[in-house]
Amino acid sequence: MTSRWETAGVAVCLSLAGLVALAIIFGGTATYESVMRAYAPATFRFVAGDAAPRDARIDLPGLARYHAAWFAYVTGDAQDPPLSFGAEVFTRDEYAHMRDVRQVFVGARVLAVIAAAVAGLLLVRAWRRDVRAVLIVARDASVAAGCGVAAVGLAASVAFDPLFLLFHRIVFPQGNFLFAPDSNLLAVYPDVYWYEVTIRVGLTFVAAMAVIAVAAGATLRRIRR
Repeated sequence: MTSRWETAGVAVCLSLAGLVALAIIFGGTATYESVMRAYAPATFRFVAGDAAPRDARIDLPGLARYHAAWFAYVTGDAQDPPLSFGAEVFTRDEYAHMRDVRQVFVGARVLAVIAAAVAGLLLVRAWRRDVRAVLIVARDASVAAGCGVAAVGLAASVAFDPLFLLFHRIVFPQGNFLFAPDSNLLAVYPDVYWYEVTIRVGLTFVAAMAVIAVAAGATLRRIRR
């Protein structure tokens, strides 16, 4: 009634579309402030960019404003990276890396839309054969996607740093993602932020897939009766 390639295709598409969508949802200012408030001191050391280096302190609301500006930039919703009174407050290398992040993120958004459309087409294809077929595909694909992301999430929970580094080496082979510990970009985005966001995205995705699987399975059982 169903084919393995359909299930695999829907599982991959659900993973791509769902993870990108959740990354955008959890990339907002509310999540940022929640994570940083639990982790961070009241103020952070911040220095001006290459043009005029100087020591300064910045509080959490200030960091959140930089995050909001960076997030709008890398997701393609803003054309320019964050400045302060027209001056660059990050180094040239930091701006260059975030331009690369923008290219990857905008590409991921396009890919997510395509993946969602493909998943919809595959589910419609199964539905045209039999309503039970689409329920089986939805159930099995959501289980597969949820288990795959759960496995990666479990690995990340115990070995986040090496996996995060591996991800960057694959996605940014040019290698411009390493910065000094006192860099402004790492002040805005410490490792703990990425860890917390990754876990939240992973847990939410797995929960959503579990809901889909349970709902599809329950409906299928009712139809078979």
